[in-house]
Amino acid sequence: MDQHLYEEKHPRSSVKKEDSSEAKVDPRLKNTEWCTCGNCILLPTLTESICCREVVEIASRIPDGASCVCDDPYVTKMLKDRKHLIFLYHFVLSDLPNPPEVARELSESEIRMLAYRAFSCWVYGNFGPENCEPIPSCFVSLIRQTFPSPDHKCNAHHDNPASEMGAVDFLY
Repeated sequence: MDQHLYEEKHPRSSVKKEDSSEAKVDPRLKNTEWCTCGNCILLPTLTESICCREVVEIASRIPDGASCVCDDPYVTKMLKDRKHLIFLYHFVLSDLPNPPEVARELSESEIRMLAYRAFSCWVYGNFGPENCEPIPSCFVSLIRQTFPSPDHKCNAHHDNPASEMGAVDFLY
């Protein structure tokens, strides 16, 4: 299912008002029954609660015989590799008009953001921070496990929303 069709079926608001003025949470936010790859986690908004198999551009990257985009060799070998992500960081810095002479050490949060951005560029091309697309829940889970926060409290409230994860603002 492409993102447009997904949004038609699942409006962006995660809370619906009922006549009794009680809020009802969308069932998609209570479980991962919507996940067809088997690797998704619960995230706090409908926009973030997507499976890699629901977005055509991402599903096309799933290797033959695999069930999840996280099984692609580029994901397993490159996007989980800290050295590769730091290389990408230096590569991007070299294109800036006034790059810093020495790049600083990156936090785990920034490494995760680089992985999300690299994933977005791999799937959608270089589209810029103003045109972010959500990152599938399965990939968010993989990256959080690979690059956990130092306090081990990395969750949806510590990372940016998936709709913003492709933008690596600390680079600009």
